[in-house]
Amino acid sequence: MPATIGRVRSLKDELQSLKNEIDQLKSATKTNGENIEVNGLIGQGAHISNEQLFDEMEDRQQRAYNIIINNLEESRCVTADERKTDDLNKVITLISSNGISNADIVQCVRLGKASNTRKRPLKVTFTSIIHARNVVFKVRTTNGIYINKDLTKYQQNMAYNTRLEFKTRVNSDSISSSEFIDINKYSVIRRDRDLTATDSSRGGGVLLAYTLAVEEVDLSDLRTVVPHIDIIGFIAGDFNIPRVDEIPPDNVAERLKQAVSFLGLQQCNVIRDFDPLVSEDGYHPALSVDVILASRGQNDFTNSDYSHRAYNFRKADFPTLYKEIQAIDWSLLKDLPTVDAMVDQFYHFLFEIVDRNVPTYKPSGKNYPPWFNAHIIATLREKHKAWKKYKESGSQLHLANFKLLRTTSKKDISKAHSQFVLNVQNNIKSKPKDFWSYINLKKGGTRIPDRMYSENTLLDDPQNIVDAFASYFKSTFVQSDPYCNHNNVDAASSCFPTVNILKISETDIISAINRIPNKMTSGPDGLPGFLVRDCRYVLVEPLMIIFNASLESGCFPKEWKKSKVCPVFKSGKPSNISDYRPISLSSNFSKIFEIVLHSYIYSSVRSRFSPRQHGFIDRRSTMSNLLTFSQYVSESLDTQQQVDTIYTDFTKAFDQIDHNIIIKKLDMFGFSNKLIAFFESYPSGRQQYVHYHGVSSYPYATNSGVPQGSVLGPLIFTLFINDLPSVLDCEVLLYADDAKIFQTINSLSDADNLQRNLDRLNIWCTSNKLNLNPRKCKVMTYCRKKSEIPFVYSIGNTSLERCETVKDLGVHFDRELRFDTHIHHLTSSCMSTLGFIIRNCQLFRDCDCLKSIFSALILSKLEYGSLIWYPIQQCYIAAIENIQRKFLKYLFFKEHKYYPPIGYRNELLWSEFNVLPLGIIRDLTALTVLHKIIHNKIDLSDIFNKIDFLVPRIETRFPLTFAYTTPRTNALARSPIILMCSLYNSICDGVDIFRKNPMLFRDSVIGILNYKD
Repeated sequence: MPATIGRVRSLKDELQSLKNEIDQLKSATKTNGENIEVNGLIGQGAHISNEQLFDEMEDRQQRAYNIIINNLEESRCVTADERKTDDLNKVITLISSNGISNADIVQCVRLGKASNTRKRPLKVTFTSIIHARNVVFKVRTTNGIYINKDLTKYQQNMAYNTRLEFKTRVNSDSISSSEFIDINKYSVIRRDRDLTATDSSRGGGVLLAYTLAVEEVDLSDLRTVVPHIDIIGFIAGDFNIPRVDEIPPDNVAERLKQAVSFLGLQQCNVIRDFDPLVSEDGYHPALSVDVILASRGQNDFTNSDYSHRAYNFRKADFPTLYKEIQAIDWSLLKDLPTVDAMVDQFYHFLFEIVDRNVPTYKPSGKNYPPWFNAHIIATLREKHKAWKKYKESGSQLHLANFKLLRTTSKKDISKAHSQFVLNVQNNIKSKPKDFWSYINLKKGGTRIPDRMYSENTLLDDPQNIVDAFASYFKSTFVQSDPYCNHNNVDAASSCFPTVNILKISETDIISAINRIPNKMTSGPDGLPGFLVRDCRYVLVEPLMIIFNASLESGCFPKEWKKSKVCPVFKSGKPSNISDYRPISLSSNFSKIFEIVLHSYIYSSVRSRFSPRQHGFIDRRSTMSNLLTFSQYVSESLDTQQQVDTIYTDFTKAFDQIDHNIIIKKLDMFGFSNKLIAFFESYPSGRQQYVHYHGVSSYPYATNSGVPQGSVLGPLIFTLFINDLPSVLDCEVLLYADDAKIFQTINSLSDADNLQRNLDRLNIWCTSNKLNLNPRKCKVMTYCRKKSEIPFVYSIGNTSLERCETVKDLGVHFDRELRFDTHIHHLTSSCMSTLGFIIRNCQLFRDCDCLKSIFSALILSKLEYGSLIWYPIQQCYIAAIENIQRKFLKYLFFKEHKYYPPIGYRNELLWSEFNVLPLGIIRDLTALTVLHKIIHNKIDLSDIFNKIDFLVPRIETRFPLTFAYTTPRTNALARSPIILMCSLYNSICDGVDIFRKNPMLFRDSVIGILNYKD
């Protein structure tokens, strides 16, 4: 009897709970005070009897033992018993594959009539409610199969009407999603355009369909997302910001773009659904996104059987090593007949000593972070062993040991990392290399993926990968013609004085060795730069013997013609062989020889270089090139003239120049017969091999071009291309192989003349065996007039592509020199980098360290070319200043543990952290360039000749230094000459530009600008 009373009380409690639940569900279906009609159990204002509640409770209790499996393949067996058995086996397989082995199944029943077009749901009944719940919540859905609880009629109606209410709220017309989306397979979130419900002419028109196997999560409160901004993911949707590309930009659009850059996101709006359910709207194409997580390959470079042994100089016996090298008798080299024999004996002496005093090692390939110590590495190895033992035996003892080692290693790694960051901060001045190595490590590694593609062929073997790199890099070279004999050429017939090197001295060699980086970097011989520097006063004797013998015999040593190539990712896909470029490493002794030769040859030919060439020449740079071009175009635009510019592209110019043509051009520069013979030997017979993580490819020949990674290569190429401007009668500017030709266009005859010059350029390329790539050559018309003079420029039969903006040596130019595009790219890039700094330098506490990072990674971008794209519109000035302000607010947070209040003045931030405003930095950069031009620190004769000094007839109260014409347009107002001269005139009463000391000039300029600001 007591048990019965207790049961009744329990039933009453459950009844009351059920009533409360129904009341909550009823209130949830109200919208704006109106009840939603529910088909079935509940009607509008319907009363629920106790009998109905008892039935509902009993039905739920019975269905709790069941689950419903949807989209499970139906059996094709003949009899009903066989079909039931087949279904039972499929369910057991599905459940057991997810780690559930103790779920006892009573029966499996298909619901509904059999159909050839769809799979019937399968109801599975278990002996326990717990078993049913475990299956629902633990079994992963795969291949479209998904599992639900067995709902009562009332629950089904409530779910249906809740979804109906949701659709009613978001859909504005009568077309149901089920008419074009299978709602049995997809959940739909939809909002149609409804111009009658709002005054807005935009927004809406969004539909998101996702498989029922995916659970939706409400993220309406963005504060729940902020703590997880370091999680890698993707956002799909339409932001409905139509003014995102307007100039000047819309404020909301600009804030969105800055947020995207700051968080390191990338926009991808070209993912197309190639099998759409309905016809697409051309302006709003459907997106089909697949996220594939690739597992790590088994064939790792680091564990390859092809790994070679290398010298471990960190464990070398340096006192004995240096003592034995000092005792070598180098005079024996003089008795050898050839320079190759000398080099072989030279290496024989060195390697004999190095082998005795420097141990070798086989690269383990485990690229541990620099803060991992021996104890951490040992713990990780023990953890791996414990896990392996657990997987083999299933012993809980091994599992417990693994968990203990995992916890220990995590704590040790965290502690070691914190200490490493602290040491990096404290030693930034004494060991800046460690600091920047850490920053570069956080920016991203250079590791090549374990699986690569070469011409759509998958490669996962390390040897095959490096061989594929070798084949690709080899394909860039062409076969030069057989050598002609130039030994009888009379250098005196050249129009230039003879270029000759009589003898190399010890002083020359010591000076060259001092320019070798004091690092572990080595070439194919494996001898690092620091070893050569430490032994320079000992090695100078044999090197002088070899160098002079090489010049005298006209033979460059064969051993120094070998180079090691490391693939470096350019852009595109990291798994594509063709998206890498080679970086060649030659022997340090070869570099020393080339440095000595370069100093002799460069001093002899420096005055003969074309003033149009700005690459690889001292006091010229990308900036001198851009300043010259920008001034020319600005002056033309100010006088309402048009400038047509053709940006050319050579195909692998450095790799494909013909060796015979190089020799002919060196002869024209007046090189002596011995030097001609030497340079016949220098590029010929060279070999390279690709090396990565101890794996080396087959060696391949470089039959053309200048030696990659060499010191003399850029100089040889500059001599090779030096005569190009002389064949043209239009304006031309070069930076190495980057050439642009341009001309003011006032009539079609001017355009014809520019086309003729383009033809001459093409003929020059043909005669010099270089190839222009017409598809990459661009035409840009600079013009502020409403109507321009049209002309179609072509190379051969290929018309060149016209563009509205072009990136020239790092600066984006537009047709009116507004530089809107450049500033947009610049602010986006800087904001992205700032996001990187804030995300990855959270452990840094030293503000000076953070300022160093900001200066190197962001301020350098903001300073580069600022004299070209100098902003004058307030919206762009504010966008640029916002980058620095955001960083300074972050420093404020680091210093005070809270962010400054809204509206906190920039002046207070600049003062607290002792930084200059970006506006002052831009002005300082412009005035520094002017100072260098005046004192010939920058070779810019075109600009210098246009700078006019003001000589007043009478003394004035406000004397000015420079005279210039008042500009008509903003293009000329922001041109380099006008900008520099006007800035200096505004402060000339407190600064002397004729003071030679650049630091004193800079300090005085900063003082004046700070006072004015």
